[in-house]
Amino acid sequence: MRVTSIHAQPVLGARYPAAAAAVSAGKDVQASSDAVTLSGATEATKAAEKSAAAGPVPVASDPVPAQIAVLEREGAPPVAIPRALGAVPGKVRLDAFMKVRDFDLLVARDGKVTSQTVPVHSAPGHNSTLVAALIVDGSNPPQPVLKDGDMRFARVLAGDAYEKMGFVAGRWDKAGVDGSGIGIDEIAEEVGGHALENGLRPLGEQLLPSMPHESTEADQYFVAVIKLDSSVTGDGGGMEIPGQMGPHVMTLEEGFQAMNEGRVGDSARCRVMYNRALDSIGYIRELGVWVHDVPALAARHSTLGLGPVWDPRHLKPAPRSSEEHEEKGDPAPPPAEKVDNGLLLSCERIPVSDGVTMLDAVTSHAVGDRPVRKPMKNQILQVDYGRAKVITYYVDPERGPMVHAGDVERPVMAVKGLALDQERTYKKENTELVRQDLDEARLRLGEDPDAQVAAAFHGQPTRLATASTASSGQSTLYYHFYANEVPPEDGFVPLHEFIQACRADAQADSAAEATCELLTENLQWLPTLRMTVEQARQLLPQKE
Repeated sequence: MRVTSIHAQPVLGARYPAAAAAVSAGKDVQASSDAVTLSGATEATKAAEKSAAAGPVPVASDPVPAQIAVLEREGAPPVAIPRALGAVPGKVRLDAFMKVRDFDLLVARDGKVTSQTVPVHSAPGHNSTLVAALIVDGSNPPQPVLKDGDMRFARVLAGDAYEKMGFVAGRWDKAGVDGSGIGIDEIAEEVGGHALENGLRPLGEQLLPSMPHESTEADQYFVAVIKLDSSVTGDGGGMEIPGQMGPHVMTLEEGFQAMNEGRVGDSARCRVMYNRALDSIGYIRELGVWVHDVPALAARHSTLGLGPVWDPRHLKPAPRSSEEHEEKGDPAPPPAEKVDNGLLLSCERIPVSDGVTMLDAVTSHAVGDRPVRKPMKNQILQVDYGRAKVITYYVDPERGPMVHAGDVERPVMAVKGLALDQERTYKKENTELVRQDLDEARLRLGEDPDAQVAAAFHGQPTRLATASTASSGQSTLYYHFYANEVPPEDGFVPLHEFIQACRADAQADSAAEATCELLTENLQWLPTLRMTVEQARQLLPQKE
């Protein structure tokens, strides 16, 4: 069993070595991980050094269950895990809607306390709600509800389309409103709908980061079984254009194909969200069945860390007050001129770190090269690199796909937990310095990414899907997705266990979980059932 490329020409390469030079997991943050021992340390730092030399540093946060926090890697020797001890505020580079601040992060590593400067980018509320909106009509396949008219200037800076399909989402920038409340508001504003009674549910308790080497942003995922019953209003800001923005109802096949082809903005986050949603409600799109209707499948099905499976097919409309209820009116008329571009009107460039610049800009919607509507303030983190997620794997005949997961330091997330705790409104978040992740490479822009990955990883790395923006509302960063099949070796874990670690304990990030799901799709493997699609098909009732 091996993955097939979406390109006619497969990417060339040779076998992956365990010590894959400068670009495997964690090696792309050399500037922040090349820490130095502090000189002239404060008394607090000296005490921390003494504590670190004496033995393991206690974890500041409550430990998570060991079976989730640390994946068992067969044959992997025990290692001392670096611990973040504290973070001291430094230079403020930008204090606006978006913020960029430096912190000195103290880390206990190899019996010493070291310091590194960590530039931290954050948005209001730090986090976002993402909603997998679905229309469920009896036992028919659920239909995803995406949205048209998602406009992001970061994509223009990267040479991509200004407008794409998007999904229901919103930042946590409303005081006193939790993640579910943000979701309810965004469903109404962006697609003109509301969730059925008990139809909005979280997809895991932990937040999953979107671009953890650069930003504090993390996502809380929800599934919402909705009814489209009102007009799209937008949020009242200049970015959203009712009439051009609105619901886009698709089949599951159409939706996932659009994600694969890059026609959906932030497609990796979208894929993670909808795969979680389908696993949560017990619908297997590869078979076209609900597990609730097939006892043999229901007995094997696991949501992989999302809680009990539930059946949404009998939900009823939620009761609504007279103030809340609005009859579905006429949809907003399309704009007189369809916006198809964005223009940069003015910009201050603020250096952040090697390869990273913050743009404090004013942008405008445009028709062609002509600006229309009101100018908008827009802060964008511009990077001169991309990132490749590489899932290194082999297929065990009994256990299925086995993947390589290594320990990777995430200084930005550690600072978020240590120094920005007062700004966080959601505490169930993994902000440990070290997380487990897939292999990763930092890519040079302007050069063939496939060739760069082939040169960095021995084996035969194969592209899985079109590259995706990491978080196009705040950055120009793109993730690329590859699979690399290797002969069996020690230190690998079952693929379904790694997916569960992402979901239950926020290991890795959304790009890594998406890469895992792309591999399962190519291998025709069902991680929730721990079997192939063909094996699962044998459990279906035979038609007479």
